[in-house]
Amino acid sequence: MKKINFSVKQIVLLCISVFCNIYGILTILYLNGLNTGLTYMDKIDNMLFQYLVVIAFMAPGIMLFGTFATTFTGKTKKILAITNCVYSTVLTIPLFLTMALGFAVINGVTIPMVSDIDVDIIKLFPPVALQYIFFILGTIVGIVFLAEPIIACYLTTHDIEPSIKNIIGVFKKKPSGENKA
Repeated sequence: MKKINFSVKQIVLLCISVFCNIYGILTILYLNGLNTGLTYMDKIDNMLFQYLVVIAFMAPGIMLFGTFATTFTGKTKKILAITNCVYSTVLTIPLFLTMALGFAVINGVTIPMVSDIDVDIIKLFPPVALQYIFFILGTIVGIVFLAEPIIACYLTTHDIEPSIKNIIGVFKKKPSGENKA
């Protein structure tokens, strides 16, 4: 078996990513009723703010793991990039659905798994116009959170640096490939 030598950069990226992801998952589990010891979350009354804590840990964890994947070459890089893409997509779908289905909740439809958080969001923004604005912006953010890792994975697996320029370039034309990963 071939021994992998990790650089300091890789170790730091991996450690911070793993910490952020584990803490984010523990927070999700706590919010869903499993006692993971994060009792400070009980002091946060609104579910939106509770889930902002989740996003504050999960987003950096996912992005750092994506960066960690780009530090490798060949098959290892592709496997890590695809794994990160699948992981982030599975975790982001509920966020997107919560925002997209918020429009139905505004109109009185009860939807299991999203109604509770959407009702808490609606309480924060009493005017209906603000509720629609929030859910429109939230849906757009959900789309971006879904698209970015998928596009970054595509670029990474094609040996193109997943920079902002190249990610945006996917929508304009073929990625430049100037900055090979």
